[in-house]
Amino acid sequence: MCVPNAAVWPTRRSFCAAPRKLRYKVLLPVFQIRRFNYCRVCLALLLVWLLAGCSRVDEDVVGETAASTSLNAGASTPDYLAYLEENEQLSGGQATVFDTTPNAFSQPIPGLEREQELLFFVGNSFFNQNWVTAPASTTARDGLGPLFNARSCAGCHFKDGRGRAPEFAGEMPTGFLLRLSVPGTDFYGEPLPEPNYGGQLQDQAIMGFAAEGVVNLVYEEMPFTFPDGETVLLRQPVYELSDLAYGDMHAEVQTSPRVDNQLGVTLTFNDNDGD
Repeated sequence: MCVPNAAVWPTRRSFCAAPRKLRYKVLLPVFQIRRFNYCRVCLALLLVWLLAGCSRVDEDVVGETAASTSLNAGASTPDYLAYLEENEQLSGGQATVFDTTPNAFSQPIPGLEREQELLFFVGNSFFNQNWVTAPASTTARDGLGPLFNARSCAGCHFKDGRGRAPEFAGEMPTGFLLRLSVPGTDFYGEPLPEPNYGGQLQDQAIMGFAAEGVVNLVYEEMPFTFPDGETVLLRQPVYELSDLAYGDMHAEVQTSPRVDNQLGVTLTFNDNDGD
């Protein structure tokens, strides 16, 4: 069979006179084009079928949703929803910051003026810088000691976050201290400080002075049984004081371990109505 194609061969005779192998090479692109068109038609039909199925599913879902809405239309609104206020998720009002990074507590309040931002960052630098003993080359950050618990504010409130108790015996505490008191209260109802060591044990000191003492922490395991019979081991911390440098403590001294709170989440409310 001879197929004339003026774009390839100038005459019908020259095409038919061409070798069989060459004629196959000329006809092959024609067959490929036809096969490609056939595939496109099949893909188009498949796409139409899928879209039709999706539309039916959407109609079913919409119908079920409408039915469930009509059934629940008469249900009463929970009482707690009546107390929700607009933008209640903003626990700090306009000062709320949405941040999940380790610096979440170190952000300034949004909307500060330029001068206010400057004051914030200056104060933040003092918060993070270590204090040094006096006399020193700096007159802005000297005066550390002679007794202290940390060389900077951030030493306890790391990244303005919460501290923690030592996890094992001998670990240096981070953001952890021990309050001291004796039975009774003062004029303002506050606990009475320990006579020799005051209201807080200071476990560090500058050169030439001795720290007040060392806090030793030991964990004791205690079994606990749930109502269903399952038993687990809980750790109970036991605090002991040693190496007291300034005499014995009061016989009835009371200790209260404290973990430093995170900063940047305290809100002050001004209630003029007194409610």
